[in-house]
Amino acid sequence: MPDFPLFPQIAPLIAAQRKQSALAGAGWGLLVALATALGGATAARLQPLWRRETLLLAAGAGLLAGALLGAGIGYGWPRPWPQRLNDLDRRLKFAARLTTAWQLHTGVISAPPLLTRQQQRETQTALEQCDARSAYPLRLPRRLLAAIGGAGFGLLLMLLLPNPQEAVLAQHAAVRAAAQAEAVHIETLLEAVEAAPDLAPEDREALAEILAATLASLQDSGAPPERLEEALLEAEGRLASLQAPEEAARLPALRDAAATLDDETADPLAGALQAGEIQDAAAALRELAGSPTLDPTTQENLARTFESLSAALESAAPDLAAAFDEIAEDLQSGSPETQAAALEQAAARLEQAQQASTRQAHIEEAHTALRAAENQLRRAAPSPEAPSWAWESPAARDDENAMPGSGASGRHEDAGAADPVGETVAPRLAASSEEISLPREETLGTPHPTIGTPGESRVPYQDIYAEYAQAAEATLANRRYPPALERYIQVYFTALGDQGP
Repeated sequence: MPDFPLFPQIAPLIAAQRKQSALAGAGWGLLVALATALGGATAARLQPLWRRETLLLAAGAGLLAGALLGAGIGYGWPRPWPQRLNDLDRRLKFAARLTTAWQLHTGVISAPPLLTRQQQRETQTALEQCDARSAYPLRLPRRLLAAIGGAGFGLLLMLLLPNPQEAVLAQHAAVRAAAQAEAVHIETLLEAVEAAPDLAPEDREALAEILAATLASLQDSGAPPERLEEALLEAEGRLASLQAPEEAARLPALRDAAATLDDETADPLAGALQAGEIQDAAAALRELAGSPTLDPTTQENLARTFESLSAALESAAPDLAAAFDEIAEDLQSGSPETQAAALEQAAARLEQAQQASTRQAHIEEAHTALRAAENQLRRAAPSPEAPSWAWESPAARDDENAMPGSGASGRHEDAGAADPVGETVAPRLAASSEEISLPREETLGTPHPTIGTPGESRVPYQDIYAEYAQAAEATLANRRYPPALERYIQVYFTALGDQGP
């Protein structure tokens, strides 16, 4: 192109042409960025995706990037020279003079040299009289400006008007913060379980796997509250499958049974059991088992000891009682080898009871930690349809681990008070003067003698609601229900108090 005779006169026009293309590209890039930001702001009103501050930063960066990218594409977009010259002819109204001069120069068309030079002189004279700014003014088309203005106004409205999803995002942030805080506790508990020397390898592995899975869920910053609650509930269910309360109850039953022993020879064994020193008791039995023979007095005292333990454990731990009864028989009538094997079996039984108690203690500690985490997550994001006391009772505020249905002391703030249905509900129920029919043997309130169906009593609704509300609250405190079911039960009785009979 530089060898084109008209290039010095065309160069300013080409530069103006590039600038106008860059401006148009910046306008289109800005419009695309505005449309994208507007779509994102609209989506953020339908789903809890981004906060306003995030949208503002993203929109600002997107607008700047869109304008710069559009300008760069418009300025540097490759266009063949015939196309550029054709655009110059159209803008300058040259009637294809530049295109003809280019074709003559490149040999696309041929003409006598005199005619060619004449055409170039006329085109050069016309180019010298042209104004590049008027041919390519630096302004955007009106339609493009209108589209940019409309999209910008819509985006501004979306960003300034209150967004209902902001509250949901705030709840999610609170839940994530609570989850991260509880993850620290779970991680500490996991380390303690992995380092516990008194756990069997299979128990340690099972507990560590449950806690590690829970920890991974709590540390997942993108997990919604529902998924976190599901992970905690799943972990609680897996912990429940590991529990063996009947085995764990053997150790306290052994201590209680040891308190009934009064034989002097059995005092060391009884003292060890009462103090919970199961390893010392097992070591004492193994020491006796290692002796060549047992003297008749020791043999008789030990047999009497195990008979007493068997009788004391018959109701609390029948399988352990049966085992001790067999050991007592072996000690009384068996050979020295049989007696030694019986004492070894007794020591093993004691160690099994200790191991079961230890495992149960670790499981209960893990369960308490999971319930505490679940409680903190609920407090961070309470259910909108449940009353406030469904999430946190006064007792639960005092005890971090108190949860509905966990057997803790958390109860409704009005339960058990002189006014068991609350200051707002009681006057409304009393003013209604409504009654409800109940079978006579199930009457909980004060019966009112009336003429009606035999075997029924008429009880004021105020009395019966209070009693049943307390009964439901006590049931939730003593049994383990899924959290969603607990909330529905509490909401149900709250609705009864609001509506009356």
